[in-house]
Amino acid sequence: MLDQARALPTSQRDLLRRVPIAIAEAEAHWLDGSRPGAAERLAAVFDEQVAVWSQLWNLGEIALWLAILGRPPTLTNAVAAELREPHRAHVAGRWREAAALWAEAGCPYEQAIALSTGDEAAQREALVIFDRLGAAPAARKLRRRLRADGVRAVPSGPRTARREDPAGLTPRQNDVLRLLVDGLANADIAERLGLSAKTVEHHVSAVLAALEAPSRLAAVQIARERGLCPAD
Repeated sequence: MLDQARALPTSQRDLLRRVPIAIAEAEAHWLDGSRPGAAERLAAVFDEQVAVWSQLWNLGEIALWLAILGRPPTLTNAVAAELREPHRAHVAGRWREAAALWAEAGCPYEQAIALSTGDEAAQREALVIFDRLGAAPAARKLRRRLRADGVRAVPSGPRTARREDPAGLTPRQNDVLRLLVDGLANADIAERLGLSAKTVEHHVSAVLAALEAPSRLAAVQIARERGLCPAD
């Protein structure tokens, strides 16, 4: 999907299109290393965004993912002023402060990413959050890192609930699936469940993967056909 989006003729000219593609590529590369050059493309988008000084709502996310990829940008006072506090703390490498600010803002996925850059205790806390969110790729990545660092007794993850569920979903993913069947958009699901939009995106992706569904509509159809969300 990312390759198709990047191949669109307008995606190379329109900054509004290129920014979300570059951010999505950055996250994909962070998770599994599948997007070589993602950091360079994101850095180029950041420089262009600053040069044109428009659509500034994107600056925080671009700077954040550059930092996550190990390429934190140098922030001028003007650029820093456009970023929210959690973004500034995260980009500056102040992981404890960033994690606390993300938690306060209701962004547990970003909170877990910040914690994953800290000490072993913080990384274990991040792992709990990733598992709770159903963010399996991020959890796998962190487990590999902990084991590579020689950490013992790394938790294996919440398998019991998944084994007992007919679709292999966590309770929270089932909540999201029910709301998808009800026709709610991500923003409405986030509001209903008290989650951040980014967290809901990850839950939706996990649901689609578990059901082997290529789209939200297909997931809803599969859920109905298999009786996964019976009517109240």
